[in-house]
Amino acid sequence: MFCGYCGQQNPDDALFCGNCGASLQPSPVGNSPVTGASDCGASRGPDSRNIRIICAAIGGVAALVLVIVLLVNALGGETVPVKTFLTGLETCNMDKMLSVFPDKVLDESDLDKSDIRDLQKALEDIMDDEEARISFKIKDIKDVKRSALRELQELYDDEYDLKITDAKTIKTKVTVEIDDEKEKETFEFGVVKIGSKWYMDVFSSSGLLYSLISDMF
Repeated sequence: MFCGYCGQQNPDDALFCGNCGASLQPSPVGNSPVTGASDCGASRGPDSRNIRIICAAIGGVAALVLVIVLLVNALGGETVPVKTFLTGLETCNMDKMLSVFPDKVLDESDLDKSDIRDLQKALEDIMDDEEARISFKIKDIKDVKRSALRELQELYDDEYDLKITDAKTIKTKVTVEIDDEKEKETFEFGVVKIGSKWYMDVFSSSGLLYSLISDMF
């Protein structure tokens, strides 16, 4: 017996289609399916089932994307400024290095375009002369103490009218290789969260970044 809805072949004594669930019993009038049963069977037909599968797949993908976004923000967002800065240092990209600081901090600094060009050229000269290669590894992430967070909040509020909501210390091992010789140093970079984005802490990082560049080269 073939199903009148999906064409699936079923045993002759079957009451319902094993594929779509439609009734295989003829209606009292003619061979048309029973009205109530046919409506129910039609709602479980292949088109309806495919739609449900597609909707479930879309919902699953959306949920997966949401989980990934949440995990990225929760498990790695605070390390982005450090990674970006050190990658910029390795590639002599001053724009990338400066991008880890809030725009308002840069706007109120004394740096202008000519200063940035000079810094870029000096960095390129150092890297070219030394033929240096830089690698790094994040070793630990720590929350700052509440008292230190409050002090930072006051500093950013007073100096830049910026509201920070969190602050962490990123312990990072930096390796500089020059002429097959390796020198390793461990630095603790401060990062702060403003809105939903993490930045280098300008107050704790200024001296540290100078020390990183000068000591390593």
